[in-house]
Amino acid sequence: MRRFRIFSGLHIAQQNLLLLLAIAVGIGGGVASILFRDLLDFSKAFFAAQSHRLYLPLLPALGGLAAGLIASFYAREVRGAGVVEVINALVTRRGVIRPRVMWAKAVASGFTLGSGGSGGSEGPIIQIGAALGSGVGQVAKFSETQLKTLIACGAAAGIAAIFNAPIAGVLFAVEVILGDFAISAFAPVVISAVISAAVAHAYWGERAVFDVPDYHFAGATELGWYLVLAILVGLAGVLFIRVLYGVDDAFERWLSVVPVWTRPAIGGALVGIIGLLHPSVLGVGYDTIDLALHGRLSLKICALLLVFKILATSLTIGSGGSGGVFAPSLFIGATLGGAFGHVAENYLPGTVGSPGAFALVGMSAFVAGTTHAPLAAMLIIYEMTGHYQIILPLMLATIMA
Repeated sequence: MRRFRIFSGLHIAQQNLLLLLAIAVGIGGGVASILFRDLLDFSKAFFAAQSHRLYLPLLPALGGLAAGLIASFYAREVRGAGVVEVINALVTRRGVIRPRVMWAKAVASGFTLGSGGSGGSEGPIIQIGAALGSGVGQVAKFSETQLKTLIACGAAAGIAAIFNAPIAGVLFAVEVILGDFAISAFAPVVISAVISAAVAHAYWGERAVFDVPDYHFAGATELGWYLVLAILVGLAGVLFIRVLYGVDDAFERWLSVVPVWTRPAIGGALVGIIGLLHPSVLGVGYDTIDLALHGRLSLKICALLLVFKILATSLTIGSGGSGGVFAPSLFIGATLGGAFGHVAENYLPGTVGSPGAFALVGMSAFVAGTTHAPLAAMLIIYEMTGHYQIILPLMLATIMA
């Protein structure tokens, strides 16, 4: 069996070395997730101290400007959501990701999200973990196949740590990043996800990202409502994708004479104006998702937040800001599901679950519809909430969406 020259003195076989480095990537991914979350908290606290209402449009503009400068003059890969850039590296650069992407993505996303830009932390941490895995593989002189496996290890480690979701991290990495369930890649990815989750658990302790009420599945007749919700979520997913790429195209076409590094600032200013109408659409939005899961948002508020979040996220990411789309997808799915739950409750009071249950199902369905990763979507919602009671409608709506 071929052995790697860099470790020739240790006489470590190829597959064993891959497993050892998967452990290293898992540890690094867990530590990187902790540091990135702390950076986000610091950034949010800093910008919150300046968040006078008159300055609100200015703050996301400043965050966007910082991200634009980093992308234009240091690491162009930090522009956008993160996952697409990782897949692009797999397809066009044989899995080679520059090490500087780790630091650049963390700082650019910290500015974007901390200042109020509408995005999520999962895309950045996936790209950070992938860059870590790629860097480790390059040092070990890995082949393209093993390099891609370590990239998947880094992506899984990031998701496992930041969302306390090791199983979903594994499935997302093999379902979306690799598109391959080969056992040779599966085992290292599992190891990285487990190690990373253990590191995060040692730091943060046992936690669920969302605290959900005790939902109950009313029965088979309720499934019809969830099927209708799945169709609406699928259509909303198409709308979100088209608006997102439409904004991207609009910035490229209409602002072609404007320096690229200024475009995220323009997008951020527009997001800040939307925030004047409803501040809940700014940032990651987990607090608002919690309200939807507890049924504390009215039908009107859910509908408004749904529209505003699609626009704000499209402007943030489409203009070149740095942030993920997973958290916005959860937000949109929760508000759409919550709005639909209010309608169902009004027409059939007492025979359907609470609006919060529809919000939870809407989250999983919307993520699946926009990523085409239904297995990962179902499991990540379960792991983030620790809630199993409505798994049947959740599975059905997720696949249908």
